[in-house]
Amino acid sequence: MQKLLASAAILGLGLIGSAAIAGCGIQSATAVASTITPSSHQTTSPSPSTTGSATGASAGTPITSTAPSSSAAPANPFPTIIGMAMAHVPSNLLQNPMAPTELPLAQSGSTSMYYDPTVTEEPVPSYSVQLSSPSASLASFGATSYSSDQQAADAAAINPYAQGPGGTTNGQEDLGSHITGTVVTYNGQATSAMTNQPWAALTWHEGRWLIDVTNYGSTTVPTAEAKQVVASLATHYLPPPQIRGALFVSLYKNPGASTASLEVDAQWEEGSTTYTVDAYNGAVNPLDTAIRMAITMTPYPG
Repeated sequence: MQKLLASAAILGLGLIGSAAIAGCGIQSATAVASTITPSSHQTTSPSPSTTGSATGASAGTPITSTAPSSSAAPANPFPTIIGMAMAHVPSNLLQNPMAPTELPLAQSGSTSMYYDPTVTEEPVPSYSVQLSSPSASLASFGATSYSSDQQAADAAAINPYAQGPGGTTNGQEDLGSHITGTVVTYNGQATSAMTNQPWAALTWHEGRWLIDVTNYGSTTVPTAEAKQVVASLATHYLPPPQIRGALFVSLYKNPGASTASLEVDAQWEEGSTTYTVDAYNGAVNPLDTAIRMAITMTPYPG
């Protein structure tokens, strides 16, 4: 259910050129108690370059941005829609909440974007914000707090799309940039049972990050997609986890579809907190979107 609360110009809509943060990508534990899920809210961007105004749901006067003087405090780096979504996250929920300063772009070309925040207070504190166009999910981000650094690191390594039993190692492939990927395949049955679907994957490590590129529903090794990931990570460095991070790139083809869909999950831990950024097929270039949003995850002021 989507409820229009506000019409707002999204500040800084789009993806930056080649920002890189040193480092070198979560499946959060699912909790059902004390869960708050507000209805979806919408903001609208007149154009990707807009830096203009935002009108609150109950405010009658537009809030217009102005150029700060040399003595003014640094400008808020977060797009308006991020601030609106994070307002639903209690300031005492997590010690170090973070949010991206970059937003996804819709494949449809729509400049209307909805946000849908979910907050879980017990037993595992967490928040997640879904970003969508009127017709498709674009991306999400969030964080989960655990009781120890190791629990957070273990959660970061969980593949949210893993299906069925483990596969069989079938050699290695040169992916360029001095990266060698291990080929893993599972010869399941092409039936409606998702737990028994065939799949093929290429996996490797870059620093503390596990990179996993999996083609679900087929034993065709996703070499081209893995090489694209290697090339992207050669110039865009993921946040540095203290123990472990994982980047899961998942391809799957729905029955009757002419092309495969792509979803990308970047998951990493800092102390006892795991952070996640997911990009979906509704976004322009989900791989690029997930990497850039993860790179720009920034501490959010409480």
